[in-house]
Amino acid sequence: FSQESTPPNSQTPSKNLNIDQPSTTFPFTISINLINLKIVHFYNYSTNTGGISLLVGLVFTAIGIFIPLFNSQANPLLIVCAIIGIPVLSYGISNVFNKRFITVSKSKINYYTKPISTRKEKEILKSQIARLEVRFSGHRVNNVPSYNIVIETKDGKTHKLIKHVYNEMALKDLANEINHHMSLKI
Repeated sequence: FSQESTPPNSQTPSKNLNIDQPSTTFPFTISINLINLKIVHFYNYSTNTGGISLLVGLVFTAIGIFIPLFNSQANPLLIVCAIIGIPVLSYGISNVFNKRFITVSKSKINYYTKPISTRKEKEILKSQIARLEVRFSGHRVNNVPSYNIVIETKDGKTHKLIKHVYNEMALKDLANEINHHMSLKI
């Protein structure tokens, strides 16, 4: 009997990958060519807390900064509101506007986050990858678990390539697509 095999650069068929438009169930866009697999992860589709964090941070920051400016008798503890509000505000802004750009070639994976990030672009060579898999993130929203695509390197480090996605099957298909594109042993 004969075995069917997919050509090395073709996309593996999947009913869980919707590569055209990002949504809450699949917060990615994917483009594939002979050389690279390009993935854009939209944070605002995968986290439900971006808008809430943005609003809470804005309120705390405004209370902590503007009330002491206009009222000289204001409680000095209001500055604590600003100290709490500024990091929450920046977290909310980053969850609303950030995107993670991932480029998978035959020999390496590059990824970076824009527009709000202090981290530089990271590169993981194929020879350094021990395992690429989907794992439970440890977080649940409304009792729905979220998952990460995690890369373990041979030196024992873990890199979260994609974080907090609620569609486990689509994430597993995406991990399989990356494994297939790089010809990694699963």
